[in-house]
Amino acid sequence: MENYGLIILRASLGVVFLLFGIGKFQNDIWAQTIRGMSFFLKLPWNINISIFLIGMSEVEIGLALICGLFTRFFAALAALELLGILILLRFAEARDIGLLGMAVYLAMVRNNGFGFNHLGQGLSGKNMKMFFALGIFFTSVFISGICFAYRASAMLEPSGEIINGERVINVQASKYSFYPDPIVVKAGEKIHIVATAVDVAHGFGLSEFGVDARIEPGQENIIEFTAQKTGTFTVYCTVYCGPGHALMRGKFIVE
Repeated sequence: MENYGLIILRASLGVVFLLFGIGKFQNDIWAQTIRGMSFFLKLPWNINISIFLIGMSEVEIGLALICGLFTRFFAALAALELLGILILLRFAEARDIGLLGMAVYLAMVRNNGFGFNHLGQGLSGKNMKMFFALGIFFTSVFISGICFAYRASAMLEPSGEIINGERVINVQASKYSFYPDPIVVKAGEKIHIVATAVDVAHGFGLSEFGVDARIEPGQENIIEFTAQKTGTFTVYCTVYCGPGHALMRGKFIVE
């Protein structure tokens, strides 16, 4: 039974990391958080490269843990990534503390349940393990490409829909992101945003258009203005909503 328990633990952590990585490629809340972190902004390359590398490493870790390939090594990598996240977020995410404990345990325990670790030893040893490792690498690259292609195609479409001559967009605010992100509209359109908060009160600030609205949880908050300027502008939270408040940013694109 112990083996089965370890398999479930290993696979569960693997699925979490796989979803983490796919989320990065789709520009989810944590990709947005990375975009606002001074640590990543100071690196000598484009922020998108950092997000891609982090996302791909998470996909690889996830696939390796699900398959049981080099489990202790990839669990140690998972622990290092989680520790880095906790340090950068100043231990604000309690969930990641639990995930860190799972990763450290898997990195330390000698018997990690059945997986490709055992299959590799039974067939052709290190060569078989390397075959599966390369398979995981190229699979993660393929998943990365699919997710980025999906994200790129989604960004081309204007947000919301035209109703009675206005572009109506439903916007959801939560710790610490706006959805959809980016918000894409056409120049000259009258914008009608229906904003909701899913956890605590947030704000919707868009300085270039004179917008500074409070978004109360459980309510539909209406924000109206005309998109008279073209370009890419920053949406930001104007109401303190927690330790990640300063990182709560989004993009408003006027084409």
